Amino acid sequence: MSDKEERTPEQQWAQDLGVELHGMSDERWDAYLQYLGGENRDELTEVFKRLLGEAKDLHVELHTDKIVAPENREQRRQLSRGLRELRHRRLNDMRARYEAPYDEGDEPVLSKEDRRRARRVRQREREVKRALRKLRFLRSRGFPLEVDEAARIGVFLDPGGAAAYDERVRDGYEDLHQMHKNEREREILLEAWERFQDEE
Repeated sequence: MSDKEERTPEQQWAQDLGVELHGMSDERWDAYLQYLGGENRDELTEVFKRLLGEAKDLHVELHTDKIVAPENREQRRQLSRGLRELRHRRLNDMRARYEAPYDEGDEPVLSKEDRRRARRVRQREREVKRALRKLRFLRSRGFPLEVDEAARIGVFLDPGGAAAYDERVRDGYEDLHQMHKNEREREILLEAWERFQDEE
């Protein structure tokens, strides 16, 4: 491994925050996986969980930066996208290892609960992307979008404000509007809204 590691901006940002796995250079990450691929294969379980935990910490840091330095919008957008892509690559690295064939008698690296957790993460990402597509659609139709901290969308409109739009827009609005009633769906909509704002 080289004395001076090269890091992408998102890796350097994560390292500066003390977020270890996201902060590793690609070179160090590859070496780390090689290490885990030997006698320490069982540690993949913990690394997988740590990677998902770090994602939440980084999301909080990005949200905090949005409040403290709203003018850094473009930098935040690039960091957010870069971190998601980095995380997906590293999760795929982990998946490739625990889904690989095992010798007879070997135990899977991830327990059933960890596999369920990984599926929930993938499912949540699909739901965030689905909400993001609806937000994009509403904006493309000229719908005046706003989402407040309680994940209520279009709260500034009159009660019948959506009635002026076509059925697809009204249905999209209603789907997103209902999400504030459920805590899990509120979090999904708020994350989709944050990504949507980063795109603009």
